[in-house]
Amino acid sequence: MKRLYLILITLAMPLMVLAQTVIATVNIDEVFASLPQSELAQAELNQINDKLKAEYAAMQHDLDEKFAAYQQMATATDVPQSIKERRMSEIRQDDRAIGDFFDRSRRELAEAKQRLETPIYALIEAAVKEIGDKHGYTYVLDVSKTPVAYRGTGAIDITQDVIALISRQ
Repeated sequence: MKRLYLILITLAMPLMVLAQTVIATVNIDEVFASLPQSELAQAELNQINDKLKAEYAAMQHDLDEKFAAYQQMATATDVPQSIKERRMSEIRQDDRAIGDFFDRSRRELAEAKQRLETPIYALIEAAVKEIGDKHGYTYVLDVSKTPVAYRGTGAIDITQDVIALISRQ
């Protein structure tokens, strides 16, 4: 008889644990997009991007002008070959400089994005944790990153709660 009770308890334990598990969902992308801090971060990123694009365009324009001048010079018979070669060397050097600038610009923009967004995501994470702890959720799934195969009508979505909590701070 004791053995039967032990087997029943062993079989019932996973069900008891499952009954205590409460899962909620949140859409972090929606929360992020709703915050004024994200708008400010995006405005700053756009400003950095515009400056980088303007500099890139100026560099490209200068290169195009040098190349057009070189093409005119290349057909001229009164220009020594050493001058033509030096000008072509300058064009190649400028072209490499533009490529290097483009690569550095992409890295700089990515670093700025991370620098600006990290504190916002930390704020969101803290709000999700606070709500999760307050309501006793075992897990909070980010549905913007991890698609959920099924979400019933009784699903707990805390997205608006997170937005409200951050707005009050």
